Amino acid sequence: MRLEGKHWVAAVVKGGEEIRIACDLSDGYSIECYNPTISKWRKLPKHEAAKQGRSRALFSFPLLPGYLFVASQDDESLSRLLRTKHVYGVVRTSAGPCYARDCEIQILRKLEIQYNSSKPIELTAFEVVAAKLSELSQAHLQGKQLRLISGPFEGLLATLLSSSVSKMQVGLTLNGKNITTSLDSVEVA
Repeated sequence: MRLEGKHWVAAVVKGGEEIRIACDLSDGYSIECYNPTISKWRKLPKHEAAKQGRSRALFSFPLLPGYLFVASQDDESLSRLLRTKHVYGVVRTSAGPCYARDCEIQILRKLEIQYNSSKPIELTAFEVVAAKLSELSQAHLQGKQLRLISGPFEGLLATLLSSSVSKMQVGLTLNGKNITTSLDSVEVA
């Protein structure tokens, strides 16, 4: 099967082996992998704290333990993935593997960066830029599908639920889940 553009599969892997498997696939076979992580401060055991001269350290943990996203352009890269040690399979339906679009993985990457930075995550102020919609055109477009052309949800379709001069309420479907959010002076195509 040949896919247009970059698509990703979620590989089911042995817990704790996500980083090693990603390194094996990317270094040995030039297969792009993505393992979303979160950083947390943890208290060090007394013997480690005495050696390092501090009581806490920042550790990275998998956001989705036991899963690894792997770019899959064709059947060859998918079969190579399935032959890798400690890979148990991929998330699939009866029709075959479930693929995530590249724009959905980019959303995960941006949310991971936001989560791991000192800035709070703000799910209502997405950077969506284009021509501003007038109040009249917003009312006319209510209930219509609009394509987001920039920001973390670039390329996805949103349904305009309600609007005012300064805010718009839109609905998105991401990985089968419906999300409703407000956007400041949304610009969509």
